[in-house]
Amino acid sequence: PCVAPPGRGPQARGAPPALPRPSATHLLICKGAVEEMLACCVQVKTGNDECEGVALDEAGLQELRNAAQTLNEDGLRVIALCYKECPPQPQYSVEDEQGMTFFGYLCFLDPPKEDTMEAIAALRDKGGDVKVLT
Repeated sequence: PCVAPPGRGPQARGAPPALPRPSATHLLICKGAVEEMLACCVQVKTGNDECEGVALDEAGLQELRNAAQTLNEDGLRVIALCYKECPPQPQYSVEDEQGMTFFGYLCFLDPPKEDTMEAIAALRDKGGDVKVLT
């Protein structure tokens, strides 16, 4: 069973935020925009240890940002994934999303539809403009 969140962002859309573990703790898992998730992280996962990570300093954060930027430039949509162990509780809040460990990126190829350029051209012909929000 998963603990249902009252949360925001990805959690508000129904993604399970915490998984029970044999150690009687929960594993709180968050996913979302790279900058938003990196702001919650204090360490980064390395190696194969259960949940251990190493401290995340400004140089490490910049390295992670650069990696995400490179993936974006390659045409991929990038979502950051982070976690932390926490005591079981019935609900989790935004405050619980602090002190997390960066785990990695989820990358998706999200190419434009074949008729996208045609639709943009038609809009511009009528005096419209296109803004893309991500």
